[in-house]
Amino acid sequence: MTRGMVAMRDYDMSGKLGFEDFKKLWGDLILCKRAFLALDTDRSGFFNSREFEQALRALGLEVPESVLKAMMMRYSDRDGHVRFDDFVSCYMKLKSMMKIFKAKDFRNQGNVEFAKDEYVQLCMYS
Repeated sequence: MTRGMVAMRDYDMSGKLGFEDFKKLWGDLILCKRAFLALDTDRSGFFNSREFEQALRALGLEVPESVLKAMMMRYSDRDGHVRFDDFVSCYMKLKSMMKIFKAKDFRNQGNVEFAKDEYVQLCMYS
């Protein structure tokens, strides 16, 4: 999980984080912890799909139902429970993907173009 979090913040793909990027990563971890503690309403120690969606929304990341279902398939266990470490991984990945998309969406139209190699590199590294 640690290398994955570094990769999601390593926008120049150097394999390292500078101090400012580390501070942002640390801030994201604190936000995730606060959201998890506040929105695990049944105090089960994991999120169900409703809590998971509420947490993402509280952190400013709204996704369509189809994307939420895909994320639940990827980040939850067999019983539909999302543990804290999986929530952090999902949040970091989604935030990173949204930042990359926004940077390419110059006209704010919701559509971008990627060359195949660029797309594969971004998917594999982030």
